[in-house]
Amino acid sequence: MDATDSAQVNEVTRHVAENFGGHIDILVNNAGHLVGRSTIADMTDKHWFKTMNINMTSAFYCTRAVLPYMNTGWGRIINMSSVAARNGGGNGAIAYAAAKGGIIAFTRGLSKEIASKGITVNGVAPGLILETPFHDTFNNDAGIEAAINATPLKRGGVPDDVANAILYFASDLGSFVTGEIMEINGGMYFS
Repeated sequence: MDATDSAQVNEVTRHVAENFGGHIDILVNNAGHLVGRSTIADMTDKHWFKTMNINMTSAFYCTRAVLPYMNTGWGRIINMSSVAARNGGGNGAIAYAAAKGGIIAFTRGLSKEIASKGITVNGVAPGLILETPFHDTFNNDAGIEAAINATPLKRGGVPDDVANAILYFASDLGSFVTGEIMEINGGMYFS
């Protein structure tokens, strides 16, 4: 499914709901990609809009499509942000950082809008997560080592660190939490 195509999102959502009793309980908006690195002065419109569509518009499309099926008085929406939303991103990643910052505002605004329906909305903002294809493309070993050294826990995260945060928000353990962004970054802002 192309999460940047609202027609495809609507069709897949309808199909999922029909096959799971007419409702959807949990949505994880995890579409995301650093399209490339570019300064604002050199950035094309295509680069900007592709980055926004993948990282932010997809969350809007998926959320809008799912909400009519979160009709049981219980629901969870978890949005994927990034450490880039807080620190502005690395060199040439301003479009990505802006999109992920938009996800934080989207998360908090939506949490207020739909709380009365028993739906919580939270976000996860990972820092350096190893074992992902992102770093093969966009980071070098020296950059990864510098990020690890700047982190109090002196290690990068692994995908399970992010998955466990999502599981918390998706479960009843997180039932009284909404509008929050959990930063999964080894304490990098305390160093």
